This record gives sequence, structure tokens and C-alpha cells, in this order.
Amino acid sequence: MQTRLPGHRPHHPSSIVAAAAVAAVVLATAGCATPRFEGRAESERTVSDCERAYYAAADLEAALSHPFVLRSLAAADAAAQWLDVAVDCPSRFGEGVVNAARLASRYELADVGGGDDGDDDAAAAIADLDAWSSLAGEGASVADDTDDNYADAAIPAASLTAMALAEDRAGFILQIMAARGDGGVTLAMSDAHRTVGERLFSLSGLAAADDPRLKTYDASALLDHPSTLVDPATGLDAPALAVVEMNCAREEIAAVEPSGGNSDSNSEAVGTASGESDTTGMTDGTHAGSESSDSAVSTAQTETGSSNAAASSSADRTRTSRRALAGLIADRLRLAFDHSYPMFDAALFV
Repeated sequence: MQTRLPGHRPHHPSSIVAAAAVAAVVLATAGCATPRFEGRAESERTVSDCERAYYAAADLEAALSHPFVLRSLAAADAAAQWLDVAVDCPSRFGEGVVNAARLASRYELADVGGGDDGDDDAAAAIADLDAWSSLAGEGASVADDTDDNYADAAIPAASLTAMALAEDRAGFILQIMAARGDGGVTLAMSDAHRTVGERLFSLSGLAAADDPRLKTYDASALLDHPSTLVDPATGLDAPALAVVEMNCAREEIAAVEPSGGNSDSNSEAVGTASGESDTTGMTDGTHAGSESSDSAVSTAQTETGSSNAAASSSADRTRTSRRALAGLIADRLRLAFDHSYPMFDAALFV
């Protein structure tokens, strides 16, 4: 006789399949994320000045396949945008300057850095050095080099002195080349380099004892190879003038880019100063709330407004300074390219 347990019924295969299907649906539904509205995240994203300048420069370079007249206009706009990249993207300073100078030389643009035209002398000189007062701080000048003028320097003194050394060395070598009659080299070009070096050092605000420039520099490689030099950075053989200008530009880029000791420190300091002022304003408002909350709020707003205005002024001064230096270095690179320095990326981005 078969004994059955009370309340026990055998499981039917169809009920097992149904239960598994329900479990699968529940698990799949539980794993779903909130539906995403296409384009919403993209529309809420804020594009930085750096990204805006970089994308604009890349788009303009893509337009260089147009007919000749339109191609020249696109090249001029692209070169200007690449200088904006150098200004707004600290870590892309060298990339922006190199691309701007390369476009200027390749398409024979008249003015990319600061010279009045594409002639060698103009490309090696700066039109108005007095306009560089923003490099060292508001109101600073060669005649008035007190410490107060350099307290809010837009470009660090170490960067300015490194650039001054590069300019002075290039001027010395060009002086030798001009004295022996090398083609395309004049004493005016040598003087322009040394004048810029003098101006850069004076803008640093340092004492004469801290001047890194020398009376003479090693020129043995130039004496051994009168017409061409081996570029120490790439090992490429190129005309001597082109190598001198390229090495000068490389030293200056290294001085200005963050890895060269510049420079986002200024913008970071601006952000810190602004944050400290905001915090102070809120603290004052909290302590004074029991006595006169309206007065405290007004004081906090005034302090915040003053801090924001100071930060904006400092940021504008930094941008103007970086633009001046970018123009200077672009002129140096333009001169190197005009004298047959290779333009391919492997020779430039090392």
C-alpha cells in the first residue's frame, strides 16, 4: 500500500517554467537604470575656453582644403585660434604656438606673432616692448622695479629669466654669424634678441646678482659647422639660423609651460584667494548675525565682489601676458621655419 503525506502535491513541470520566467523578468527589471534622455547630458555640459579654442583651431585647419583665397583666410584664422589654445590651455602652450607658427610660415601669413610683416628682422623683433608691462605686474616698468610691482606678477620670475637667457644666447650666436657674413643673418637680428632678453630680465624684478645671462656662450659647434648644425633635440641636420631660432623657442616654451616652472600657479592662487575671501565673508556674517544681519550680508557681498573683481583682473593680466609670450615665441619659430627647419611633427614635438 502507498502512503501519501498530507498536503503534499507533486510539482508540475509547467509551474516550474512559469516561476523561472517570472524570476527572470523581475531580475531584468531590477537591473535597469533610469531611462536616459538623449542629448540632455551633452546640453548641460559647460565647454571651457581651452576646449572651445582647441576645437575651433582643429575645425579651421580642416578647412584648408578650400580654394587658395579661402585657404589663406582659414589659415590665418586657424593660426589665431592656435595662439588662443596656447593662452587658454597651459599644458598645450607649446602645441598652440608651434601650430600657429607652422601655419604662418606654410601659408606666408603676414602677422601671427607680433611682427609687422614676414621679413626676417620683423619676425625676430618685438614691435613694442613697453606693452609688456603686464608680464611683471600692474604698473611695473624698467625704471620702477620695486617689489610691490612684482607681487602680483602674471608670469613667474623664473620663467622670465629662463627666457631672457635663451634670448641672450641666441643673440650672441647670431652676432657671430652676422660678423662672418652668414646669409640671412644681420646684427639687427642679434640686437633684437639681446634687447628682448634685457627686457624680460628687467620685468622679472630680480636683482642684477640673479641675472643668469653670460658675457659669452659656447659656440664651438657653430665654428665647426659654419652653414648647418645638428639639432641636439632631434639629431636633424638643418641650417644654422633655423637651429638657433628653434632651440631658443624650445627653451622659452619649456620656461612657460607648467612643466617648465610656470605657471598655472598664478591661476590656482587666484582661485585660492577668491575662496578664502568668500569664506571670510560668510564667517563675518555668521558672527554678526545677532547684531546686524543686514550689515553683515552687505559686507560679505562687498568683500566677495572685490575678491571676484581682483581675481578677474589677475586672470585678464595673465591671459594678456601669455598672449604676448606666445606671440614672441611664434615669431622665433616662424623664422626657423622660413629658413628650412623641418615642419613635420616628429621634428617639432619632442
